Amino acid sequence: MPLQIILTRHATRVTARCMPRTRTRTRTRTQLPRGGRTRVSNRSSSSSSSSSSEEEEHVDDSVSLAQYDSTSPLTRFVVSALTTAIGGDAHGDEVGLAQKEDDLRPPVSPQDVRNAIERDFCEGNYLWTGDISMDVYDKGCVFTDPTLSFTGTAAFQRNLKKLEPWIEKLVVDPRSELRGPVVLDDSQAFCEARWQMIGELRLPWRPVVNVKGRTRYTLDTSKGGRIVRYDENWELKASEALMQLVTPTTKASV
Repeated sequence: MPLQIILTRHATRVTARCMPRTRTRTRTRTQLPRGGRTRVSNRSSSSSSSSSSEEEEHVDDSVSLAQYDSTSPLTRFVVSALTTAIGGDAHGDEVGLAQKEDDLRPPVSPQDVRNAIERDFCEGNYLWTGDISMDVYDKGCVFTDPTLSFTGTAAFQRNLKKLEPWIEKLVVDPRSELRGPVVLDDSQAFCEARWQMIGELRLPWRPVVNVKGRTRYTLDTSKGGRIVRYDENWELKASEALMQLVTPTTKASV
């Protein structure tokens, strides 16, 4: 998770703005008349007295997503060094160590995982607070974003503890929102979420962090149906996200 947008997460718990809740199992892509965009429409598994479908943000599948492997080694090194400098964990636990203890928790269903992810966005504002539902994550889960990759929920919690005081000092008005329902794939092997996070930093030039992204949560039935991979991609280069930290506020930033 982007530590990088550094010291910009896990702060004040502000309620996230969310799309209307739907129970989504099937997605149908409809080609729009202009451009290369598609609209994702969802079929609800339960009936409702309101409209059977909700208007969602159009998704441009041609958008190039920033991924860990596409980020320059220099940018990854800078973020790793900053993480270590504040006492965080840039690498996490070894897989074997993270999974050393038997996981005696009862299994969770794919729908339970999807619902938990949605709650983490809507109630926990987790892109800023880091308040995730640990019960649906495997202890050896690999967390990856365009600048950092580490293993283990224990490492995630250690980073959270180190970052929190910095975040409280630097971030004002943190906001996050879902750009559509959390989607459970037909195979029930993964969930996907599209989101946006915005926040202003308490610095003289008042920089604004404004990042859109997509996260895939990979589930594993051999791990009680829990999330074993958290892959976060951004709709801008990692270097561009970091540049937001030194860019003065403009109307276009918000």
